This record gives sequence, structure tokens and C-alpha cells, in this order.
Amino acid sequence: LLLRRDGSLCDGPPDRGFGCISCIDPALAEAVDSAGLRPLLAPLCNEAPPSGGLAPTPARRAHALIARKPAMFAELERADAVIAPSLFLQGVFEAQGFPEGRILHLPYGLDPSRGSARPDAARDRTDGKLRIGYIGSITRHKGVHVAIEAVRGSKRKGIALHVFGDLDTHPSYAKELRSLAGDDPRIVFEGRFEPTQLGETLQRLDCVAVPSLWHENTPFTALEALNFGLPVIASRLGGLSEIVRDGHNGLLFEAGDAAQLTKALERLSRSSSLLAKLSRKEAIPSVLADVRYLQRLYRELLVAKAGIA
Repeated sequence: LLLRRDGSLCDGPPDRGFGCISCIDPALAEAVDSAGLRPLLAPLCNEAPPSGGLAPTPARRAHALIARKPAMFAELERADAVIAPSLFLQGVFEAQGFPEGRILHLPYGLDPSRGSARPDAARDRTDGKLRIGYIGSITRHKGVHVAIEAVRGSKRKGIALHVFGDLDTHPSYAKELRSLAGDDPRIVFEGRFEPTQLGETLQRLDCVAVPSLWHENTPFTALEALNFGLPVIASRLGGLSEIVRDGHNGLLFEAGDAAQLTKALERLSRSSSLLAKLSRKEAIPSVLADVRYLQRLYRELLVAKAGIA
């Protein structure tokens, strides 16, 4: 997730991994410090922890945390090819020390059977409302509360937020969202929908909000909306800014800033010309193109391993 315990963004394991201990398990960090284990563990930062079957002592648990990144990188480097769906993700791995040039960039393709093809006729907006959709997991790091705060912060009656997602996955957060929404009729909790209903769901909307608080890779919600011809209003984070170009196919705002999101939504609500300008259908590749790329890559790797010129 690249999120700290307090919900702030993380750039990667700090202090050779020792910073992860206090973030993930403060009690373990206290045990390590009180027992004076840090000097003993420091030389083991780049050594894999012992295999299973051993008692999970504080030293072994701490070792597993500080050695997690080098152990995972070592396993990853055994692969003949490593693929990242976003340049952002590729950059994160390289910034953490993974060899540059080893990671191939292959953007996600979409499944055409999900029906994400917008009809030629735009949705009727004679009622003057701007219908915003949030589609995805109802979890805190997805920033659903930011979207609700943004709508509550607007005095415009012609803005409506439709929240699509399973409210039973994280019931305490869902309860918090309902309380935040209050009795505002502009905010509707729609629940989840079946994948085959994607097209008809998007057809009801004018734009899609992706108010994530974590470093998104390449969320399918954004790709499907753009493929459908809907603008995406997204946090300026991670791989989102690779696919959402501010002023071209959507608008970007600083993550967690509900006031900025309010302004963006009000801009769209006031200007039908801006909405029309941003409602451009993006040609997102089909998943079949990804499959063909992977097939070619697999064949090339097999040929290289066999030593065939």
C-alpha cells in the first residue's frame, strides 16, 4: 500500500527496514529496543530470515520485517521478465534499488465483454445535474469520504454523487460514510453491481471520481470510465496522473483535499462546454493485446533460454 500506520504516504522501507517495525507493530519495536536487539539485527538486513518451524521470537519477527524487501527483490530477480502496468510502479521499484532496465512496461488492457463502449448519443442532461460516480472498494485508502466531503462542501443542488461498492466489506467505515453523508439527498449509496452491468451503470453518469489516498497503480475504474468517454476526476497520485491528463480527459486535485475536489466538481457543473471537452473517448487497448504481447515475450524468452539464434 505504501501507507504508514497513520495513513500518510510512504516512499519505501525507511532506515534499512527498521522503520517498518514501529509502523507495522509498535509493540514489537518497543520489545526490540528494550532488549537491545537492533545492533544484533543490523548485520542481517540483507539476509533472508530462517525458514519456518522456529518460534516467532521478537528477534525473528523483526528480522522478517527488515529483510522483507531484499528477500522479495532476490526472488523477483530470478524471473526472466518482470512487468509493471504503470511507469509509476516501475519507478518505485527502481528507486528502491531494483536493477534499472529489468522491468518492462505493459499497461493494462480491458475486457471488451464488460460492455464499456459508450453509445453515440450522450446521456440526456436536460435536468442540469452533474452525476458523479464513485466505483470501487469502500475502504478508507480509496478516499470515499473525500468525495462525500467534497459534495457536502458544495452549495450547488445540481451535483449528485452515486457511490457504487459493497458496503458490507468494511462496515465501520461504511457507517462513518453514511454519517458523513447525513440526510443530503445529493449523495446516494447504490451498493455493488455485476460486471455485466458496467455499461448501463456508466451510462447513468457524467464523470467518475477516483479520490484515492494511496499510490494507485492503474485502477480499472479510471480506465473503464475513460474508455467509455467519461471524464475522470482523480487524485494527483501514482499512476493516476499517467492516464488522467488534467484538462484533457479529466481533472486532477491534491489527494485528500476535499475543497479542491469541490472546486473541480463545481467547474464541471457550471460549464457544459468543459464537460463536453473532457468527455473524450480514450482508446484503451483490449486485454487481448496484452495476451498477445505476453505470448510473444514468452516465446522470445524460451528461444533465448534454448540458445537459439
